[in-house]
Amino acid sequence: LLRALEERFFREQRERLERLTKPDAWGDASLAAIVRGCAAELVAVFRQRRTLIRAFAARAVHDVEFRGEAQRFQREVAERVSSLLLSRPGAIGHPRPALAVPIAVTMVFSAMIAGAAFGDPRHPIASLSDEDAAEELARNFLGYLQVQAPPASRSTQEIL
Repeated sequence: LLRALEERFFREQRERLERLTKPDAWGDASLAAIVRGCAAELVAVFRQRRTLIRAFAARAVHDVEFRGEAQRFQREVAERVSSLLLSRPGAIGHPRPALAVPIAVTMVFSAMIAGAAFGDPRHPIASLSDEDAAEELARNFLGYLQVQAPPASRSTQEIL
């Protein structure tokens, strides 16, 4: 049963990723707006599917095949997000943008997985509203990439 849930989950998330990383979907949105939108989507998935993700994290410790699938998905996310963000030349101030984006994706994923895996309501992200959690993740992501971004407006969700 868990295997069937895994397959369905990854299929749904790949569809979501494809929609989210289509450059046309973002029009002329700034890199910061794209990152904020992606962070909001990530928070929504982790909050909506927290229990299932917690079960997946526990299984990944012992199941090499599943861990490989999860790692492939994270690499796919990093590749697609990198492609999207690197299509905005000059927006990233980090000296090695092609290296920095996948590292930033890994950092954000790790923070969310840690929060979901342990289910601790005192986890710094767990205690925030969805909007605030997404904004803090985006702030970290943008800071690491050295993107000069205006403060977030509460209308980031309108882009999605």
